[in-house]
Amino acid sequence: MDKNPYSRLVALVREQSEKGNPPPIRLGIISFASEQPFDIRVKLDDIEVDKDNLLISEHLIQGYSKRLEKISVTSNTGTATLKLSEPQTYEVKSVDIDFANDGSGEITYKTDLQQGDIVAVIPTHDRQTYIVLCKVVSLNG
Repeated sequence: MDKNPYSRLVALVREQSEKGNPPPIRLGIISFASEQPFDIRVKLDDIEVDKDNLLISEHLIQGYSKRLEKISVTSNTGTATLKLSEPQTYEVKSVDIDFANDGSGEITYKTDLQQGDIVAVIPTHDRQTYIVLCKVVSLNG
């Protein structure tokens, strides 16, 4: 038994304060990834979370495509720049644009999470499901 009469009170206050705080964003490492069929596992410290307990931002899923409206394209010296209505930057795998009609099209993002990639992950409040927010990289190489 602890001889300090305040230790139980401190533990109780600590426990209650943690209940109201949102879980912190954590860094995880992709421990397994495959494209067909899509499967993924993320290592978070001492646990490994599989796809049954993961929610993943849609743009991280291989082959994710998005329908875009009113795309304008400018071309110079063999390169094309797409001006989209949304300020997003992703590596693009393919673009299909219907210039004959309304300039709408579909863009397929190149998203290849691979084993060893670092991702930002936040657990749900009950810590049973984990949300993969994005892939993160170091500026130090």
